[in-house]
Amino acid sequence: PGPKTSGTADHPNRIDLGSKKVAGLELKAMQDEPVKAGGEGAFDLVITGGKPKAVRFWVGTEDGKGSVKGKAEEETPDNWHTHVEVPDPLPAGSKFCAEVEPPTGEKFTVSFDLKQ
Repeated sequence: PGPKTSGTADHPNRIDLGSKKVAGLELKAMQDEPVKAGGEGAFDLVITGGKPKAVRFWVGTEDGKGSVKGKAEEETPDNWHTHVEVPDPLPAGSKFCAEVEPPTGEKFTVSFDLKQ
């Protein structure tokens, strides 16, 4: 069996990337389908516990070097979504990364293992 999917009609191959708690917020990451180097990745981050001021996504290393950051939009309540470029070649240890600016306090970066 492949990665765990939580598909919908729009995204039948959606993959759950896991959940983390940071700065009092609950973060649950998903990608719409496996990504390919040089392609585009579509990601969702469900954030509960407070509405962030801003959310940015990228694929690559946590420091963001060589990656293009995309500003996520709140597509549905608590669900932040955007499409980002996937670097080619993918840096070793690449992850799905998000920078979250919480309602109060300092912004932080969180990362999840990427599914290819």
